[in-house]
Amino acid sequence: DGQSTYTLIPGGNGIEDTDLVLYVSYYSTASCSGSTLAHAGPCAYDQYGRPVAGNINVCSNFFSGNNLVDDWKGDVQTMLHEMTHITIMVSNLWDDFKDPTTGDTLDFYDDVYQYDPNIKTPVIKSPKVKQLAQDHFGCTTNILKGMPLTNYSSHWHMKWLN
Repeated sequence: DGQSTYTLIPGGNGIEDTDLVLYVSYYSTASCSGSTLAHAGPCAYDQYGRPVAGNINVCSNFFSGNNLVDDWKGDVQTMLHEMTHITIMVSNLWDDFKDPTTGDTLDFYDDVYQYDPNIKTPVIKSPKVKQLAQDHFGCTTNILKGMPLTNYSSHWHMKWLN
């Protein structure tokens, strides 16, 4: 009938010694189209804007395929990929990137994100991500602006990262 059922549990003291709570669901959503296996995002944040809870929704495509029993590595890779959408790879989190030395919030357009006309795609250019990108590519010059994204999305660009 399209109706969801749920149980409301009263709030409490939280979960001791836990940094992130993951909720996993299996529900057909509008995002479960085409070849999408799952989708995810954060749903609760701490006082610093960091995710403390998130949901991974598994789509029916996750369970289709020719080799379901032996494809556990692909399943793990998909779930790890979705966990990154909870912890960092979602654009609304990029506004809260911090300077690792001062703890101050970085300016989104000055310090975190820019369109790179040399490669014709946006990049994340925070100091830490830029350093990791330079290390990954063995780049010692400032020509590399940051880590490329796929067309304004929350995915690293596979053209450069495969």
